[in-house]
Amino acid sequence: MKKTKVLLVSPLPPPYGGIARWTEQILSYLNAKDIVEYMHLDIAVRWRSVHGGIFSRIFGGIIQLFSNYIKFIFNLIKGYNVVHLTSSGSFGLVRDLLFSITSRVFFVKFIIHIRFGRIPDIYNNKNFEYYLLNIIFLFSNRIICIDKATYNFLYNYSDSISKKIDLIPNCIDYDFSSDLNNNLSKKNVISFVGWIKKEKGVEELVDAFLSIKPEGWILKLIGPIDQKFYNILQGKYSIADNPNIIFVGNLNNKQVLSEIRDSRVFVLPSYTEGFPNVVLEAMATKNAIIATKVGAIPEMLQDHAGILVDVANQKSLEVALKSLLNAPSLQYSLSQNAFDRCKNTYSIEIIVNQYLNIWKS
Repeated sequence: MKKTKVLLVSPLPPPYGGIARWTEQILSYLNAKDIVEYMHLDIAVRWRSVHGGIFSRIFGGIIQLFSNYIKFIFNLIKGYNVVHLTSSGSFGLVRDLLFSITSRVFFVKFIIHIRFGRIPDIYNNKNFEYYLLNIIFLFSNRIICIDKATYNFLYNYSDSISKKIDLIPNCIDYDFSSDLNNNLSKKNVISFVGWIKKEKGVEELVDAFLSIKPEGWILKLIGPIDQKFYNILQGKYSIADNPNIIFVGNLNNKQVLSEIRDSRVFVLPSYTEGFPNVVLEAMATKNAIIATKVGAIPEMLQDHAGILVDVANQKSLEVALKSLLNAPSLQYSLSQNAFDRCKNTYSIEIIVNQYLNIWKS
């Protein structure tokens, strides 16, 4: 039987994001445990800003695709016989299609790991992503989904897909046995982690915080700042003059964990999400969590592990914040439920064993 040699195709930071953070954790775990022979191909986009225009994305993408493709073929020639590729969709599907076809040419097993939650919309709209995905799925040996909505949709879409699909959530590499999460050390801080931009629901969060004016509480927004959006917030709310609203800026993962470990409440009011790692980190660090009903978040926060609110709904967010900040016992129960669920469902040992079962099958 041929020895399993896995080629993991995924991005590493910078820039920081959910997939890049997942890659960091998986590589660290595989290095420490030495449970499979693997190689990593970094496909992170570092030649443009996140908000780059379509022409710069296409031109730079062609250059990066050529470079990554040469490295990809080189690794296949070296004998890696399982490709595990993480996909964020959009124009990256062109690369994913090329890699899936090439894997078949080299008689290498190909796994596509879907890391975005727009599959139902893509299939309903039948845009360019729809046609690319159908071909990629045809050439894939396994399809991994991270949320139930995507899994259920694809499972019921066709018999051929249902035979090769798996549901595996994201994971967190965290020492749950350590007593670093003592609730007595926490501060009256509401934390947010992500891009400071409209699509993350930041305006609704700021508006809700200013509406309830919680005495003794601070709102900390952690992450890279879209300056144009910040200027809009400043013009509307004069946030620079409010000492209770702090824009921390971009931090590395260790610093982010330190910040949310100190906070009591974590809020993620995003308009869209896949399976946000930062919610897992908030669960592991015993935060009471408020988040929108998008992506895998409803699954993550089931069993009373958090409060769900409507997308782009300032009033819904305001009501949730007000009820939570005025109820310490609710904060405690939600944070403890979140911690227990994270430990028992999303720890890295549990999730990597599921990957191993696929790689070695």
